[in-house]
Amino acid sequence: MQTAPSELARSALDAAPDAMIIIDASGVIRFANRQVSALFGYTHDDIIGKRVEYLMPERFRERHVGHRQDYTRSVRVRPMGAGLDLLGRRADGREFPVEVSLSPIEDGNEVLVAAAIRDVSDRKRIG
Repeated sequence: MQTAPSELARSALDAAPDAMIIIDASGVIRFANRQVSALFGYTHDDIIGKRVEYLMPERFRERHVGHRQDYTRSVRVRPMGAGLDLLGRRADGREFPVEVSLSPIEDGNEVLVAAAIRDVSDRKRIG
């Protein structure tokens, strides 16, 4: 039995060990794997359609919009915020340190961005 490529891609992303989101050029989350809900504490429906800044502490959201717009003008695979301490914000308001890697994805005429998000709380406690 052959699986359609989109079904296979969705299954692969859901099986990834990291939280994975795909956002469009305006920063709207178009896809989130299961780990996003587990990591951030939101339901899948709470995440899809929101801007990626929804997953950040409020004090960083406005500045991040500019960073995101700069990235979309020159997309490339790269870690986000190299040398910076990045934070995510859970549904209950708790903040936690994250690492984020970005990868562009071409979808017809549109460029999307895949972001792999990893909680690095344990590493920060040990380091």
